[in-house]
Amino acid sequence: MHNFYRLHKIPHLKRELKEIYSNQIIETFGLFLICIFIPAYLLEIGYSLAETAAFVLVQSIVSAFLCTLSARIDARIGVKHTILLRAPILISYLAMVMNIEGLPGLYWPAVLLGGMSASLYWVSFNIEYVNASDRVRKGEETGLLYGLPYMAAVMGPLAGAAVLTLMGFHWLFAVSVGIIFLSVVPLFLSSDYRIGLFRLKNINLSMDMRRALYYFVLGIVSTADFVFWSLHVFINYGFISLGIAASLMGMGMIIFTLLVGHASNTMRGRRRVTRIGAFLCAGLWVMRFLADSELEFMVLSLIGGFIITSLSISIYADFVEFAKKKGAPNSVVFRHFWLYLGQGIPILVLILIAAALDFGTAEIIRSTFILAALVSLVLVSFR
Repeated sequence: MHNFYRLHKIPHLKRELKEIYSNQIIETFGLFLICIFIPAYLLEIGYSLAETAAFVLVQSIVSAFLCTLSARIDARIGVKHTILLRAPILISYLAMVMNIEGLPGLYWPAVLLGGMSASLYWVSFNIEYVNASDRVRKGEETGLLYGLPYMAAVMGPLAGAAVLTLMGFHWLFAVSVGIIFLSVVPLFLSSDYRIGLFRLKNINLSMDMRRALYYFVLGIVSTADFVFWSLHVFINYGFISLGIAASLMGMGMIIFTLLVGHASNTMRGRRRVTRIGAFLCAGLWVMRFLADSELEFMVLSLIGGFIITSLSISIYADFVEFAKKKGAPNSVVFRHFWLYLGQGIPILVLILIAAALDFGTAEIIRSTFILAALVSLVLVSFR
């Protein structure tokens, strides 16, 4: 029982952290209702794998290059008001996705709005979190930041798959919209604040290239997991299995948080968790490459949630410590840029090359697993 995260500490956390956790629980549930299914939906309505991949991955590239603009908006109107501003942009994005089959001209506007929405939300959210988090318990707090939302999101994909199967995407869209608006409410239980003067000339995207590499690699791994593993499940077993697999990923994340989330409080603990996680992650992607039964797909979804969360929490806890020393706005922009470039560029290039060489859909998707396995080993050097 000593290793289980002490959830009884939650009532004693800062008010700002409680608001952040509440926002993430509601937000993650709303997004997991629908966003996990968007790439599969695009394939279902006739887009090629390359077009589907470009739709998702170019959004990340757009988000990377808009992160400085997002920080400027935070400085002008406040962090929480920027998150509120993002809500109608996200809803417009989802509305475009829902109508893209009949109006294919919405493809690139939707990509732009999706990237803009991610940038506005995550830059603002991370600035808020860095400023509110505790210097000593950053590993535990980061564990909660990742773990608590997935307690709600375990049910999100299952509920989404059920609504999708019984009622269709438009009902799923309507439910998600309501939940996304609701997620903003907890952030305004305390006053907003501006981040102060923010100048583009102070942004240094090479401020720590070792950390930039870690964020870039984590971006590759997270995209391979969220997008291409999900597509692999969908292509082989359909929407219902995709919903179950996504829920099992969430369960794996919860298991990590409960068992060893506190290990990331110290640099020594983060180093141990990340290095072990890097080896396990490489093995995970090899096993996913070789998987050929639905049971294996489900088990590897659960294990993947555990392993990839171990990397995410330890590296994010390290980032919070780094950002408190270097300043939250500049550090958040720095991390966001490299993480989202990692999410967008490497796998997009791989997909386009594989498509040009006339690889089949299954071979293209599985090639992303090999890339993820190889780059995971870079994190063995984490220090």
